[in-house]
This record gives sequence, structure tokens and C-alpha cells, in this order.
Amino acid sequence: MIGIRPVLPWETETVPTLEIANVSVVYDVDDGPALTAVDDVSITVDTDQFITVIGPSGCGKSTLLHCMGGLFRPTAGEIRIDGKVMSGPDPTKAAFVFQEYSLLPWKTVLDNAAIGLQFAHVSRSERTARADEALSRVGLSDFMNSYPYQLSGGMQQRVAVARALTMDPEILLMDEPFGALDEQTRRALGFEMTAALTESRKTVIMVTHSLDEAIFWGDRVIVMSGRPGHILQEFQIKTPRPRSVDFLATDEFVELRSKLLALLAPTPSAEPESAPDSTIQVR
Repeated sequence: MIGIRPVLPWETETVPTLEIANVSVVYDVDDGPALTAVDDVSITVDTDQFITVIGPSGCGKSTLLHCMGGLFRPTAGEIRIDGKVMSGPDPTKAAFVFQEYSLLPWKTVLDNAAIGLQFAHVSRSERTARADEALSRVGLSDFMNSYPYQLSGGMQQRVAVARALTMDPEILLMDEPFGALDEQTRRALGFEMTAALTESRKTVIMVTHSLDEAIFWGDRVIVMSGRPGHILQEFQIKTPRPRSVDFLATDEFVELRSKLLALLAPTPSAEPESAPDSTIQVR
């Protein structure tokens, strides 16, 4: 009888979807010292996790997100997706949803959702089918032939989410996606979008200034310090997604929100940060 070799522990380990390894970002500033925006950040993200990132303005949250999507190259360290270094933009690996909708006003909702696939020279039939499915996920099936001017701000942002989902990326990178919306619309849309993104089983990294959004959406909340941005602390949320409005009144939500408020509260002794050069954007 032939014996079966046991599987060794390290042979069962899977490569994380996203690895941020000792990443730092330093900007050169005209007539001044170099500006360190992000300092030695390391994060590991597994498939189907929803990570939210919060921190004070200017701490490098968006800079870090742009590095994840290949828009910026880190000054030091590496960002790897499926074990491969992210050396440039690749929307099949990581797609963005920005605060600005950036929809083309002369194109229909369906064509706006499919625009990335058009640039990738995907056949019209396939890109229409994929855009149709993505719009259905975000609740816009009845508006495919509408134009952006006919939609509310919340609906336009749903189109932006659908456009990213149409590319079927491994990772969805969301940079303050609902920051331009009023609080009521923002919260209502949040309930819908967290359900849609949970169903899509996408790995998501979302930068936000809203503590409520960070807790409600995330499996993990990563808190960054003031510039130079580094990780202060990380919190895990036990309640599974998608969450109902009742979650906002739970002990878990209230206690974590209090901890985040205390962690991010400015200290009286802290010196104000000097503003970066106007040609540099660090968010």
C-alpha cells in the first residue's frame, strides 16, 4: 500500500489578494525639504475583505490608495496583488471609484458603465452584457438608457460603482466615494451599496472621513496617523456584512465609534502641520 504524504502547513497557505509591504511615499518639494506623505505602511488583505481606512486630512490615505492601484509608485516598499508587484495601472486587478463621478454626459448610463471595456477593445455584445449585470447589482436596471443629467447625485455615483464592477477587478479601490452627497442620501446609498458589494464578493479598500461609514462598511478599520501617515491601530468588526440599520445602535458600533473618536482627537500639545506645496496633493 502506497502511503500518502501529509500536506505540510505552509503548503496550504494561499497568497493574500493584496500585500502592502513597508510602503513609504516621499515627495520632492520646490525650494523646501522633501515631504514624507506615507511612512513604512504594511497591510495584508485577503480575498472578499472590506477594509476601511480613516485618518486626519493630509495623512496620505489617498496617496496610499493610488499606490495600490498603480497610479503612484512607492518611494520605498512594494505593493503586490496575487503575489505580483503592482508596477502600473491595471483595471482588471484594481479599479477605482472616486468622489467625482466623471461620467460622460453625452453617453447613456449603460455606455458609461461599459466605457472601460470599450477602451479595452472588448466586443460590444460582451461589454453590454457585463455593464447590464453591474447596473443590475447597483439597482439601476431601469435607467440604462438615461443620461447622467437625468440622475440624482446618488444615482450617478452608483453608475461610477457599476463602471468599476464592469471591469471585474480583483480589488475595488474607493476614494471617499460618497463625500459629495448629503448625509441622508449618503447613508441610504451606503445601505444599498454595502449589500451589493458583499454580494459581488469583491475585495474592497475604501478611504473615508466618516467614522460611521468606516464601521458600517468595514470588516477591518485601519486608522492612520497625521503626516507622515503610518498605521496607528487596526480594529476588526465581528458583525457580518451586509448590516442593517439596527447595527448603528449596537454596543459594538457605539463602542468602536467612541474609540475611533478618542484615537483621532487632536491633542492640545500637537503642533499644526505645515501646508504642503500647492503643487502637491496629499489626502
